[in-house]
Amino acid sequence: LDQMHPINLTYFIWTYARAGILVKELMQAVGDHLCKGWLPTMDRCSLGTMVWNFSKLEVRHDEFFELSAQELERPNRLRSLAPRNFQNSMIAFSKRRHWNSKLFESFCRGVPRLLDNHDPRYPKTNVDVLFSYTCRDGSEVPADAFRIGGITVILKAFQDLRARGSAVEACMRSMLDYVLRC
Repeated sequence: LDQMHPINLTYFIWTYARAGILVKELMQAVGDHLCKGWLPTMDRCSLGTMVWNFSKLEVRHDEFFELSAQELERPNRLRSLAPRNFQNSMIAFSKRRHWNSKLFESFCRGVPRLLDNHDPRYPKTNVDVLFSYTCRDGSEVPADAFRIGGITVILKAFQDLRARGSAVEACMRSMLDYVLRC
């Protein structure tokens, strides 16, 4: 595992997760490996996808989820998350029933930042709000904006986790406002 970059490792594991193929020893080794300081080297997509991989395969690795939560809630990381990253992470944390109040409070700030500053008539997030993906050829592709289905996924995760409080309520108000503007 030391010879494979964590981003490449994520999509290698994704091929197993997507097909529903669980190799417990491999997933344990991957989780243990990533917990050795590799999480900050992952980009926004690979981190959200890797926690999704673990949840899809129903692998419990509490240390990996806890360290991932700490990484996802960091201010610089939080500002970089695209709608899909919020969705994948919320699916994963709710499915594994892994509660981290700081993470969910951070997400309750991060999601409205994208929703409130986006015109829902457009399918891509404004690059002034969220930086674009950079392709190998140097071209840039703006991140997809939230869709109603993605908002529903996050709301279901809040419900499954029984998330409550003023931060969740403020996030839900932002979601409702966004949907009404669609």
